[in-house]
Amino acid sequence: MIRLSVSRSLAQAAVITVLCVAAAGCGGGREYVLPTTPGTGNGTTPGTPPGPAPTGVAKIQVSLASGSTSISVGETLQLSAVALDAQGKQVSGVAFTWQSSDPSIAEVSATGLVRAKELGAVQVTASGAGKTSDPLTITVKVEEELPPGPPGPPG
Repeated sequence: MIRLSVSRSLAQAAVITVLCVAAAGCGGGREYVLPTTPGTGNGTTPGTPPGPAPTGVAKIQVSLASGSTSISVGETLQLSAVALDAQGKQVSGVAFTWQSSDPSIAEVSATGLVRAKELGAVQVTASGAGKTSDPLTITVKVEEELPPGPPGPPG
């Protein structure tokens, strides 16, 4: 006989417990966790409720790994994001999504890598835990080749 019971955990996930009773070789009971809220855990580990979404995020801050916010066509620029609480302390476990105001000028990958495509400027933001960063302006320039200088003195 298989008995199925459903309960709610503190993380707001449905916990399904499957118990095998009086069946040879059944192996006892197992719990399967099914998240009821997107982003609250993977729901695949038996007996482990999904972790709650990070709480207490007051601000998302975007910064440069190094260098300038002005890059040339074809170059890349790595950005990073951190979630901060009201006291300015970092909140861990926040997943970020990135967005460029105009991907035809510069696109940004899921890891915050900006790739310059054509002349112009874009606003890049990171979002996570229901918050969005202030925009960071990235300027894309075109490397110009300088004309050759005047010939040197005869000699």
